[in-house]
Amino acid sequence: MSSPAFEERVVGRVRPVGAEHPLSFTGSASEYFRIWIVNIALTTITLGLYWAWAKVRTRRYFYGNTWLGGHNFEYTANPVAILRGHIVVAVMAGLYSFLQSYDVALWLVVLALFALVWPYLAWSSLRFLGINTAYRGLRFGFHGQLKDAYKVYLAWPLLLVPTFGLLTPHVTFLQRRYTFDHAAYGSARASFVGKSSEVWTIYLLAFALSVGAFTALGIAAFVLVVAAGLLGALGGDLGASRDSSFALFGVLALVPIYALYLLALAALGAFVKASLLHYSLTNTRGRLDDGSEVAFESTISPWMYTGISVVNTLAQVVTLGLATPWAAVRRANYVLPRVAVVSPRPLDEFTSDVAQRQNALGEAATDFLGLDIAL
Repeated sequence: MSSPAFEERVVGRVRPVGAEHPLSFTGSASEYFRIWIVNIALTTITLGLYWAWAKVRTRRYFYGNTWLGGHNFEYTANPVAILRGHIVVAVMAGLYSFLQSYDVALWLVVLALFALVWPYLAWSSLRFLGINTAYRGLRFGFHGQLKDAYKVYLAWPLLLVPTFGLLTPHVTFLQRRYTFDHAAYGSARASFVGKSSEVWTIYLLAFALSVGAFTALGIAAFVLVVAAGLLGALGGDLGASRDSSFALFGVLALVPIYALYLLALAALGAFVKASLLHYSLTNTRGRLDDGSEVAFESTISPWMYTGISVVNTLAQVVTLGLATPWAAVRRANYVLPRVAVVSPRPLDEFTSDVAQRQNALGEAATDFLGLDIAL
């Protein structure tokens, strides 16, 4: 389905005119549960080695059930390539954990080595994901330069230390711009038109929400501790040890506060994630060889996404993780139909035009590149 052509002005920018083609998702929780439970079982039996195959099966299920213009997406990665990436990260993480308490000097060396390798891993992972994602038989791609990856994943993040993390919004903006500004679909290249100020707004709003939430939790904790003290005193009057009664009531009072604290952290993370996703999509364009543009439209509400994430988290905790497939499908059912491609030409005409300019480099790179670290 597509809606009538439209033109929208946002912060001085004009969105391309075209028909809106929304994504759709046809997966179900029951179908994915069968895949998920087998993945868990085989990963456990193989002591984690099957995880790469589990990841491919999961992505192929979600990609295969994501539709645009009557065609679904494909994920074509080789699990062995993903396994290599996981082994690299696992070995370095193991050395980091072991040497942290064994030899501080070697630990610092491993930490520095990981910092130096990380931009390469991020760059390789972005290329790997793009090359192994296809739609209508055409592969996506990523054309960012490795030297630029070292700027946005190493040089700028190092500045977070002396600035006590205050530059996090700007670093996030640079990494988002690097990711989306170098994406491609066949011969169509993406461009990113977002501004750093928009990311700052997201983080400032999240900070304000965190101050409000944690202040409320602090007040609630204080009230409960006072109540625990009164109950402890009452327990002492009834013959029990006053100290033990206070400790018991204090622990029982603070358990729900700690649980709410963890839930608030998860909610804030979901809010930032959804806000950045909406920001990234609405600021990405695809430029064709004839000069026309393809855009993305997003109606994702960070507030609604946060509510869905909170319910999903509670369901997963209550069911000891068994609701994970339901949560994943529920999230996809909300997000994907709220994302659309805005194209000035019919999608079949657009993709056929791109196909004529597609070369064989994608196929060769698929065999050459082999690291995926699940950014």
